[in-house]
Amino acid sequence: MFRTLSIARQLAFLVAAFVVMIVISVALLSYAISNATSGATHLAAKANTKMDVMFGAVDALNDVQAGMLKLVRSRDPDAIEQLLAQGTKLSQSAKERVTAASGAGGPLAQALGKLLQANEHVTAQLLHGDNAIAQQLFMEESTTAFDGYMAETQKVQASLKRELEQEAASGAASSRRTQLFTYTLVAISTAALLMLAIFLVRNIRRRLRQAVDSLGASADQMAASAGQVASASQSLAQGASEQAASLENTSESAGQVRSVTQTNAQHARSAAELMGETSRVVEDANRRLEAMLESMQQINTTSEKISNIIRVIDNIAFQTNILALNAAVEAARAGESGLGFAVVADEVRGLAHRSAQAAKDTAALIEQAIASSQEGNQRLTHVADAIRSIQATASQAKQLVDEVSVGDQEQATDVDEIARLVAEMDKVTQGAAANAEETSAAAEQLSAESEAMRKVVSELGELLGA
Repeated sequence: MFRTLSIARQLAFLVAAFVVMIVISVALLSYAISNATSGATHLAAKANTKMDVMFGAVDALNDVQAGMLKLVRSRDPDAIEQLLAQGTKLSQSAKERVTAASGAGGPLAQALGKLLQANEHVTAQLLHGDNAIAQQLFMEESTTAFDGYMAETQKVQASLKRELEQEAASGAASSRRTQLFTYTLVAISTAALLMLAIFLVRNIRRRLRQAVDSLGASADQMAASAGQVASASQSLAQGASEQAASLENTSESAGQVRSVTQTNAQHARSAAELMGETSRVVEDANRRLEAMLESMQQINTTSEKISNIIRVIDNIAFQTNILALNAAVEAARAGESGLGFAVVADEVRGLAHRSAQAAKDTAALIEQAIASSQEGNQRLTHVADAIRSIQATASQAKQLVDEVSVGDQEQATDVDEIARLVAEMDKVTQGAAANAEETSAAAEQLSAESEAMRKVVSELGELLGA
């Protein structure tokens, strides 16, 4: 099929194939990036939800213990009754949040049950009027149970962290598999397109070689004809005077042929200048593309450094959150004197949570920017290679075809004119041998034309690598 297509259509088909390959590659990479982004978003949302529930449960228990501390220190019956009612509501709220965080039968629920049971013992002693025993039970049983609950909370947080890390690793592996498939497909497509390009270049070269061979044969035939005309002119030496008028016409035609030859030479020089200018433009474009590639590599390196900094910030936020939790526990142990410090610890924990979230969001954007810069780097490399190959092949083929076509048309016109003049001369040569000089001049001109055509054929052969 490709053998019957014109050179322009073959080049257009090759360019279209490259464009289709680039579009498919971009689509596959966009899908991989979208899939990785959605997975990271889902993982972050899941982690935020679980952490919010965990922090809510801890806040509820802090309120419960703060209420119990006020209860064991209060001596006002009305205040005690009000604190008991508040404690019941806070305990129910804590149960609901712990159930939402780890389930009804989980380790957090069991630790909460022990804590509420210890608080019930303290409340029972208060209702019997044994405030000293109630305070002792609060410091021993209730505080110990609260410490046990906080220890279970830390275990659940560690388990949640391991689960999130496993999910993140699974998502990363899936993303790598998708990228590997995309790169493999791009490599196969590139190899196929390169094979197609080699085939088309060979086909174009073969067709131009045939045209050059045809021109060479025509030049040989023209040289043979010139020799025959020269031989005939020697036998017509006595009729030269009768062919004076025809010699003038032949001379004019020779002038036209020389003009055409000069025009062809001028065209060749102009084409060479244009090719030189085109080469300079392509070199300039290549330099700019290389500069752009270096810039994108620098952007990629900077983005990786920023990503490392974001991870450090995220670790700092996590450690700050842990310290805030410990501070809240210590504030609860300190009683009323630590209430203000507990409020500050809550604010610090909130700031740490927001800092961690901002760091995660920024890290996701930076990872997306790194992937986009790598993709742009690969696209620029492919585009630069395609521009260099297509520009060189298309420019060379167009210049050669245009020059050969114009030369053929002008030479055909001149040959027709010469044939007409020779026919007129042939009518007179029946009794005129004096046309020998004119015929000899025409033979010399034909020899010059054939030699010029042979030079053109030789130059075309050199361009084709023959």
